Amino acid sequence: MQKKILIIGSGGFIGKHVVQAFLKKKNVEIFEGSKFNIDINNILSFKKAFNKIKPDIVINLAAFSHLDNSSLNNIFKLNCFSVIDIVDFLISNNFEGRFINTSSALVYGSKTHGVIKESMSPEPEHSYAVAKAAVDNLFNIIQSDLQATSVRPF
Repeated sequence: MQKKILIIGSGGFIGKHVVQAFLKKKNVEIFEGSKFNIDINNILSFKKAFNKIKPDIVINLAAFSHLDNSSLNNIFKLNCFSVIDIVDFLISNNFEGRFINTSSALVYGSKTHGVIKESMSPEPEHSYAVAKAAVDNLFNIIQSDLQATSVRPF
């Protein structure tokens, strides 16, 4: 049986590569969020696509990563609050699949030397990293309600 995977942010740099990698697999059916008009800042657009597709896995690759001169509202809305909206929706709908969200190595700060290990304590140094770390921490406490995972592509 094929797994249905909904990818939000499929048109971005990482998203394009993830879609291409999944298209090489035989046991998955890919649904690109952009083709379903998903705007991560509009939970209704996500709900509509989710209810139509009924995915087994939701992958969020959308991010607002313009760090210079960006408003805190823009940074937190896309990287934190919109993700929380999706999480709330998935939990309230008893989603039994997996939600995968992109985080960032920046949650560890810039003072790291050598290999970064996940056992290191986060030390975010700017708002983008704080927003990403907030979602990472949320995932640690909701595991009984939702299979949620943060990935940090470097």
